[in-house]
Amino acid sequence: MERALAPQKPLTLAVIREAVGSAVQRGAEHSWQIESLNWTGLDADRLTALDRSAVRFVTFIEDHIPGYLNWLLTVFPVTGADQDVAIFCANREYFRFFVTWAHEEERHASALTLDPPRDSRPVDRGIGRGAC
Repeated sequence: MERALAPQKPLTLAVIREAVGSAVQRGAEHSWQIESLNWTGLDADRLTALDRSAVRFVTFIEDHIPGYLNWLLTVFPVTGADQDVAIFCANREYFRFFVTWAHEEERHASALTLDPPRDSRPVDRGIGRGAC
């Protein structure tokens, strides 16, 4: 017999704000740039078939960030005149996290799908190519 989970108390704004602030700060402290990747050190020939499959799968996930972000902003809206103030404030904090997270994931997608800088371009094997 499966046991049902008990309803949980909603998180307080202070708890949400602290968690979001911590995550946003960590992202700022550990920032990276696509241009700083060692593109010449990448060798697609060293990847196994399983490695290639994993890269394709991760690229598919990372390259769908616009859809994920759109869904999150629909589920946790920050607009609407009839919205409860407490819910708006919580959603506004979630928004801070969502846009920070989406920016980081977009950089992952770009690293997997965009061409590297011309002066450091390895032989293109088309490993992670996204939809666009």
